Amino acid sequence: MLDFGQKWEPASFDETGFANTDTLNLVRAPSRQILMVSGNVGRGLASLGITTHPLGATDVIVEEPYAVALARDKCLAVVPSATSVEEGWHPDGYAVTDATDGYIGFDISGAGLSGLLKRATALDWSQPTRSSAISFGHATVVTAFLRDRDSIRLLIETPMVPSILLWIKTTIENR
Repeated sequence: MLDFGQKWEPASFDETGFANTDTLNLVRAPSRQILMVSGNVGRGLASLGITTHPLGATDVIVEEPYAVALARDKCLAVVPSATSVEEGWHPDGYAVTDATDGYIGFDISGAGLSGLLKRATALDWSQPTRSSAISFGHATVVTAFLRDRDSIRLLIETPMVPSILLWIKTTIENR
């Protein structure tokens, strides 16, 4: 398995320096282990204790652990703590790869959320989607809503974090 953590330096995020406003708030999501599951996704998720289908971009995260769909046969499983599932190919037809170093999560909330989402993507947020990977700003991110759709979680590939955060900051400042 590839060790994505060796491909790039960890991205930093200074919450105090970010342009939070009275209508939009961005915070780092709680740290979680992120596992890429491919092949027979149902069996792979079951081995991780996830009994729900992978979420699409417009779905709501109800409980942890959860999975977000990347493709028909690939998803990211987000689990609260390190799991004992062995990485690699499993005889039941699925593979598991630790992608924790490959993604950083952020939660965005506030009254300005819908305006930001309209600027970020042409996606119709009222319609269900099969995949949670969407074009957001200028890059692909993985999304799902939190709570009552009043906030959204973005899982951003580590090397794209500075660029996406700069895009969000500029968008907030120039609204």
